Amino acid sequence: MARNRGEGSGIRPRAAFHGIIGLLSSLCLSTCGIETVSIFSPPVFVSTGANDIKFQHDTANAGANFSGYELYYRAFDTPDAAQKALDTIQGAINMTTATPDRFVSSNGLFATQGFTRVFDADGLDGVNENGSGIRPLFTVTTAEQGIAPGIIFDLFLDSTQSAVPLKNWFFKKSSDLATQIEVTRSINSSGNQPVSFEDSYSNGPDFTSATGAGSASGTIYFVFFAVAYGVDTSSTSFANNYSLPMSFLTPISYVIP
Repeated sequence: MARNRGEGSGIRPRAAFHGIIGLLSSLCLSTCGIETVSIFSPPVFVSTGANDIKFQHDTANAGANFSGYELYYRAFDTPDAAQKALDTIQGAINMTTATPDRFVSSNGLFATQGFTRVFDADGLDGVNENGSGIRPLFTVTTAEQGIAPGIIFDLFLDSTQSAVPLKNWFFKKSSDLATQIEVTRSINSSGNQPVSFEDSYSNGPDFTSATGAGSASGTIYFVFFAVAYGVDTSSTSFANNYSLPMSFLTPISYVIP
């Protein structure tokens, strides 16, 4: 009996051919200089208040490459300017083509919109206690990664914990409520000291004066974004890896005393 074209000797070799190509592609990804990277999920939004923001660890973020979460911010002197910046980035997040590099790279939207990282006041330059290695602001240990539901980070403004006369932001996490860590803005004073979120707002690295006044008085408006963070330990690159950002939905206002 005559066989149809493609039957028997035609289909199986073609399937085998595609299988070989797939195998070679997989091998090339791991051996031809194209590095595989970890893909993290953004943290989960919980709530915002007048002096308080909360978000939750996504338990899908686990493994040796995952370290925790970073927080990015910018201050504005009008609610409209703050909302415009938030809408610009949120609109890009919602695009199906959005990737983490589009936001956190040196020329990404965070940089072009003037956003910068929040620092731990005890590790202003972003290194750990031993003086080496980048650490995230909100650390999630291996033991904490799998706690269900995910641990919650609470960032709050507290005047009783900070050195007078300035108030500042602190954070704690639900897995260790006794720990309260002071955070600071990404700029330094002339003496290389941490700068409080309450102090000296003028045109600069972390503040936009939409009114043209040059410095803020009265109410300032913060826009925050959080991203998952880790280091690729599966290769020699040790590249920083991020998730897409998670926004806190609305600007947070604060009245300067």
